[in-house]
Amino acid sequence: MHCKLVYALVPESPFNDLEEIIESRATKLAREMIQKVDHTMKLEEQGTEQEDSSRQVDKLASDLKSKMDSRIWDKNPARKARK
Repeated sequence: MHCKLVYALVPESPFNDLEEIIESRATKLAREMIQKVDHTMKLEEQGTEQEDSSRQVDKLASDLKSKMDSRIWDKNPARKARK
């Protein structure tokens, strides 16, 4: 019996490619991070407009992707302390 042992990563999500997975995870992480800050600011009556929050999420997600921040892959990314 001639066989080769092969390892593969198979995404558990309905995404078509790795770029979509990275985009989704970076956006989710960015949204969680911005929501934490926005919540604190609202408690101090300094909340931001929804449009501003959306722009901040997009910008942060872009930064996270470009730097390939490891928090993108964490199960609980918002809880991980930044070094």
